[in-house]
Amino acid sequence: MMQIATLVLIAVVGILIIATLLFYFAQKVSRPVAWVMRIIAFILLILLILLFMGKLSIPNFTKAPNQTVVSETPESKPITYDEETPPTLKDSPVPEEFKDLYSKNNLPRFEDFPVSEEFKDAPAQVDFSTNAILFEDFKTYYPSGLWQKVITEGIKNGPNFAGHYRIFTMGCGTMCESGIMIDFKTGSIYDLPAAAAASQTEFYNNSSLFITDPHPFEALGAVVYIAQYYIWEDNHFIKIFSTVDK
Repeated sequence: MMQIATLVLIAVVGILIIATLLFYFAQKVSRPVAWVMRIIAFILLILLILLFMGKLSIPNFTKAPNQTVVSETPESKPITYDEETPPTLKDSPVPEEFKDLYSKNNLPRFEDFPVSEEFKDAPAQVDFSTNAILFEDFKTYYPSGLWQKVITEGIKNGPNFAGHYRIFTMGCGTMCESGIMIDFKTGSIYDLPAAAAASQTEFYNNSSLFITDPHPFEALGAVVYIAQYYIWEDNHFIKIFSTVDK
């Protein structure tokens, strides 16, 4: 941080000196040259103002040759599903008990699957030896071990799904969102359903309902509505309705 601060100070002082010299010598040259010098001086002063406003930044030339700069907004990493994809990640059909229960005019609601639990205990230590397939994608999505910080800081914010779980999402390509879920009671890591590779997800801490693409969106010039509705039960997601199937 001291090295960056020094670079900023040098840049500020340098711009002020150059601008001052340009204004001074502009009085001693011909009018056309003087105008050019004044314009350059004004441009330098504008750059200085932008620097103070935070619109410009000084590159960090001080990092070690093999040091990786951590990015807070990593590039999306496409996720693929093939014939060897484990059953836990494959989208399952709607169970018979739910097939005729919902329709596009009678969609599942969060209040239909309430969770009254308020988890206030200290969360269990996260089991990083998990078999969750998407955990590997989650780790590679965040460079230089940033995924550990994301999980550590996220857990501090408490559960955000079904009482004692926290969902972490990540980009997985264009209009694609996927992720993992951590159980605060056991520390176990679970995959989100395959259809969570969506552009949007919706979930709440007071419900076990999990929705992918709950709202219509535009793709390739057409309005698409491919909402999938899941409930979390017995340590796995169960699809209870899909607008694609109706």
